[in-house]
Amino acid sequence: MNTQVHTLRGRIARGGAILTAAVGFERAMRLARSVVLAKLIAPADMGLVTLCAVVLTVFETAGEAGIRLSVIQNKQGDTPGFLNAAWWFQSLRGIGLTILGVLLAGLISGFLNKPELTSLLRAAFLAVAFNAMVSPASFLLEKHLRFGRYVILNQGTMLLGTLLTIVLAVWIRNAWPLIIGIAAEGVVRLILSFVICPFRPYFPIDRQAMGKLFAFARGLMGMPLLSLAALYADVLVLGRMVSSAEVGYYGMAALLTRIPRDIAMQIVGKLLLPAFSARQDHAESLGRGLMLSSRWMTLAAAPLAVFFAVWASPILILASRPEYDAAAAAFAILAGAVFFRAHGVILWNFYIATAQLKQNRTFTIIRIVIIAALIVPLVQGYGMAGAAWAVFFGEGVGFVLQIAGLSQRIPSATVGYMKSLVPGLILAVVVGVCGIALRFLPQVGLWVQLVAGLGILAVVYLAAGYVEFPKVRDFLKNR
Repeated sequence: MNTQVHTLRGRIARGGAILTAAVGFERAMRLARSVVLAKLIAPADMGLVTLCAVVLTVFETAGEAGIRLSVIQNKQGDTPGFLNAAWWFQSLRGIGLTILGVLLAGLISGFLNKPELTSLLRAAFLAVAFNAMVSPASFLLEKHLRFGRYVILNQGTMLLGTLLTIVLAVWIRNAWPLIIGIAAEGVVRLILSFVICPFRPYFPIDRQAMGKLFAFARGLMGMPLLSLAALYADVLVLGRMVSSAEVGYYGMAALLTRIPRDIAMQIVGKLLLPAFSARQDHAESLGRGLMLSSRWMTLAAAPLAVFFAVWASPILILASRPEYDAAAAAFAILAGAVFFRAHGVILWNFYIATAQLKQNRTFTIIRIVIIAALIVPLVQGYGMAGAAWAVFFGEGVGFVLQIAGLSQRIPSATVGYMKSLVPGLILAVVVGVCGIALRFLPQVGLWVQLVAGLGILAVVYLAAGYVEFPKVRDFLKNR
C-alpha cells in the first residue's frame, strides 16, 4: 500500500505542477480578455453577455448527468464499453438541450425583461451540443492524472477562443463577439478532443455500462443545477430587477472575485477527485489529504479574499472603467463568499469521491434556500450589495454544514478541518490590517495603492511558502 501511496503522491505532484502553470497562464489570459473587452464594449452589452453566459451554464447544468464524474469515479470507467455508453449518453443529452434551449430562448429573455437576449441565446446554445459531443477518452486524462494533453486540450481551446473574441471585438463593438467566441470554443474543444484523445463511437451500446451511468445520474440528479443556482442566482435576480449596465458592473465584480474559486476548481478539483477516489476505502489517508488540502487552500485563498475586499475600488476601476466602481461594495462582500466557495471545491470532491451524494445535495439545497429567501428583499433594499450579502450568508452556512458533516466518515475530521484554517486566517488578518492602514493614507493614487497591496500580498505568500515548504517536501519526498 505504501508503494501505491507514494506513486499517487508522485502523480499528484507532477499533475499539480503542470496544472498550476497551465491554469496560471489561462487565468492571466482570461483576465486580460475581460479587461480588454470591458474597455472596448459598453457595460450594457457586457451585462447582456453576462446574463447569456449564466443562462447557458445553468441550462446546460440542468441536464447534467455527471458523465465525466462517473468515468473518473467508477473503477470500470476506462473500459471501451463504458466510454462508448458515456459518449452516447452525453451526446444525446447535449443535442436535446440545445434544441430545447433554442425553442425557449424567447421565453427566457422575456422573463429577464431583456428581449434583446433572444438571438444571443439562440447562437450561444449551439455550444451546449458541441461541448456534449467531446471525446469521452478526454475524461481519462483526469482519471489517471495525465495533465499534459489535458492542458493542450483546454488551454489550446481557451487561447484560440480568446484571440477570436478580441479580434472580433475590435471590429464589432457589441455583444456578438463574445457570443461567437463561446460557440467557437465549443467547436475547437470538440475537434481537439478527438485529435488528442481518439475515440470512435459504435453500436451496440453496453447495457451494463449504461445502467451504471443511469444509476450515477440518479444519485447526482439535480445537484449540479442546485450548485449552479447557488452560484448564479444573484446575477439572474439582478438581471430581472436592475438595468443591463448594473448587471455589467456586478458581472465584472463577480468574475474577478471568482478567480480563486475557478483556480481551485481547475487545479485542486482536478487533483482531489481522482486522489480521494483512489483512497476512498482508507479513512486515515483520506483524513490526511483532507487536512492538508484545507490548510493549503486557506493559505492561498484567505489572504487573496481580504486583498480583494480591501482593494475592491482600485481593482474595479483599473481593470475596467471608472463607472464600475459602483460595484465596489458588492465586490468586497463577494470576496468573502468566494473564500467559502474555494473550500467548497475540496469538500464537494470529498463527498463525491466517497459516494456521499445525498449529503452533498442536502448542503446545496440548504444553501440555495437561504440565498433564495434573502436575495429579492436584499436587492430591493441594497441593490448590488444586497445580492452579494445574500450569496455570502448562503455560502457561509453551507460551508459550516459541510465541515460539520465530515466526522460522519472520518472521526474528529470536523475539529481537524477547523484547526487547519488557522494559519491562513492569521495571514489574512495581516493583509487586512496593512491594507486598511494603506487605503486610508491621504493623496495616494489608485495605481500606488494597488501595487502596494500586491506587494503586501506577495510578502505574505513568500512567508507562507517558507514555512510550508518543509511540509510539502516531507509529503512528497518518498513519492
